[in-house]
This record gives sequence, structure tokens and C-alpha cells, in this order.
Amino acid sequence: MLRGWARVPDDAAAPGAGGAAAPDAETDAAAPEEPRRARWTSRTEFLLATIGNCVGVGNVWRFPYLAYKNGGGGFLIPYFAALALVGVPVFLLELALGQRFQKGATLALAKLNPRFRGVGLAGTGMAFATLAYEASSGILLGRGVAL
Repeated sequence: MLRGWARVPDDAAAPGAGGAAAPDAETDAAAPEEPRRARWTSRTEFLLATIGNCVGVGNVWRFPYLAYKNGGGGFLIPYFAALALVGVPVFLLELALGQRFQKGATLALAKLNPRFRGVGLAGTGMAFATLAYEASSGILLGRGVAL
């Protein structure tokens, strides 16, 4: 069965369906079981989704224009240095934590250490701010407004 973007086993699709035993008094008192998370069906699917997430529209359209406008190649040196020294290691850390804990960024970091929950929230907030910026700039460019 497909739910959202990934394949979910049929026994986890609907609670109480698919041959699951009826709850009894002993299982009602136990802690609620966490829902099973969807998983990628192949490595190629994961790789393409990850590349699509990393290469945003702003990087493809706006970066070459801004690099040309502000001096060209001189800007590429700090850009690639920051990418290699910060971007790639943090990205690989997020992938590793997500794979290890099977949670989103906020919960995975909180499970690592409760103090890190704020780091996960900040990352989620920054991703939302980036999405809002790129969406609004795309709307403005579509209406012919110069940025």
C-alpha cells in the first residue's frame, strides 16, 4: 500500500486491520506502540530524492546570476569552502542520525541528547524560512517584480 510518498507494509496501514489481534485488557494498559515509519523502496529512489532536496531552485537559477553580478569566480572559492567544510558534514550527520534513530531531525537530536532539541527546531525553522523565501521570490519573479 502507498501512503504519502513511500511504501508502507499493509499490516501497518490501518490500526486493527490486516489480521491484527483485538486489543485486550493487558495491551490497553501497556504504553502505546509507535507507528511504523515508511521506508524507501530502493536506494535509487532515496538517492534521487536526496539530490532533489539538496539542489534547490534558488541554487540552480539565482546563484550563477548573483555570482556573475558580484564578481564571478572570487565568490566561488568561499562558497565551495563552506560547502566542503560545513554543508557536506552537517548533511551527512543528519542522514546518519535519521537512519540510526528513525525519527525526524528534531526528535533524533533530542533522543541523542535532550539539550539538542533546540538545534533540531532551529534547523526545521531555517528550512521553513528558506522554503518561504524561495516560494515568495518565485511568485514575485512570475509577476515580473525585480528582486
